[in-house]
Amino acid sequence: MKKSEIIKALGHVPAGGFFSITVLRPAHLNASHKEVDLQVESVFQMQKAAYSKRKAVREAVANGEREAPTLPKWLDPQSLESVKGIHFASHWNGTEYLRQPQFEGNKTSKKFLLNGKEISPEDVRGMVQVSKEFRSRPSTETLASKGQVRFNTVKLENVNSVR
Repeated sequence: MKKSEIIKALGHVPAGGFFSITVLRPAHLNASHKEVDLQVESVFQMQKAAYSKRKAVREAVANGEREAPTLPKWLDPQSLESVKGIHFASHWNGTEYLRQPQFEGNKTSKKFLLNGKEISPEDVRGMVQVSKEFRSRPSTETLASKGQVRFNTVKLENVNSVR
């Protein structure tokens, strides 16, 4: 999706409100399966808020438990843009991203599509880089104890819909 489409779709969401985003991206494939048409469709619930303003992060910084958040080095700091509480940035190579905290209450849904048809996660294990497609994530409690919250940076070209 384009930035303007995302901004228009999320214009009604109030600051601090929640929205869903559907992402369709190529799977991380093993070298022996590079020619396979395997995609991953994920649905995230995200919050229209800045990472640094989320309670766990804000309180940890205020209490001196962690440093203020910084940008990843692969993002161009000149590219940061916030429009109506929706945060965008670009990689040094020009790839554009949507950057929002994830809602802690819901689990991300994920399904694999082989040639456009859904297949089970067990059927793709031999094709994908397991460390990237099936990695475990720290719990909400573990993140909060470190003054962090779940966060996603999604390529705009992979955003399928927002609502």
